[in-house]
Amino acid sequence: MKPGLMFDKCECTTMAKEHAWLFSSGYWGGGKRCALLFLPMYDPDVGTRKERYWCRHNLAMAKEGGYTVGIFNPRKFVREIYAINKSKEIRSGGAMSPAYRRTVDELILEFNSYEHKVECEYHWVLWYGCFEGEKLVAYIRLIRMGELAIYARILGHRDHLDNGCMFLMHHIISKALLELPSPVKYTMYGAWASGGEGLQFWKKRCQFLPATLPLEE
Repeated sequence: MKPGLMFDKCECTTMAKEHAWLFSSGYWGGGKRCALLFLPMYDPDVGTRKERYWCRHNLAMAKEGGYTVGIFNPRKFVREIYAINKSKEIRSGGAMSPAYRRTVDELILEFNSYEHKVECEYHWVLWYGCFEGEKLVAYIRLIRMGELAIYARILGHRDHLDNGCMFLMHHIISKALLELPSPVKYTMYGAWASGGEGLQFWKKRCQFLPATLPLEE
């Protein structure tokens, strides 16, 4: 099943930048392999015994830790996002990319242009966060382009990475995307080969698979 970007269904102009990035990055039509999840098949209770245990264990840890997940406005959590970004200098075997190395002032400037609302049901950008009480401890910048969702930025504070918060976010977002009036069919998370052993393991446990977009019919 080929994901449609659905720009023929609206006159949406707010996603022009993200739409151009999808093509210029080589992910759409450029032959670059991405990590792709077919959402209707997502189920943490399938797979090998070890895979099922890992999913259940992470969700149980997150529940025991009292973590919650919800949509938030990044303009109200600039310092928390900065703290998350700076909490670990080396991740997935390499230094942080420029998007994660911005100063507080640079983040404020970036978020000033963010519209915390959905004007087109097929194309939007939302920020999902994982919270410990009212404190933001992890986040995902989620882009929707028709039937395709993209984890455009995803990070957790180093003090919470072993508590299941990242998988909890992935799990809740996956369910939410499937429950939309016009459901999303696929989630993409960067290049399949990117990241170190830990990130590769996480992608596989979250049921991402290697793919090249657009998929063949």
